[in-house]
Amino acid sequence: MKLKVAFQMDPITNVDLTADTTFRLAEEAQNRGHKIFYYNPENLIYDNGRIIARGNEIKINRKVEPVVELESDIILDLEKDWKEYLAIDAPK
Repeated sequence: MKLKVAFQMDPITNVDLTADTTFRLAEEAQNRGHKIFYYNPENLIYDNGRIIARGNEIKINRKVEPVVELESDIILDLEKDWKEYLAIDAPK
């Protein structure tokens, strides 16, 4: 079964592609054929009983620059049919 998976993470343009575990999870989800979506924590919204996020569907390809291609901005209703994974920064 193919999933639609949303990842909450820091700005993807600042991510260390060799070390960021959330990025690796997103990449693996894509490799398994799932649709992936990315949003920043400040773009998570509670609106009249709905949890939504403003962000982008992304495509990851390490063979080209830039590695991450952001599709156009979309609003995603996270309570409908998406799986959501929140990235929590590890203590420093």
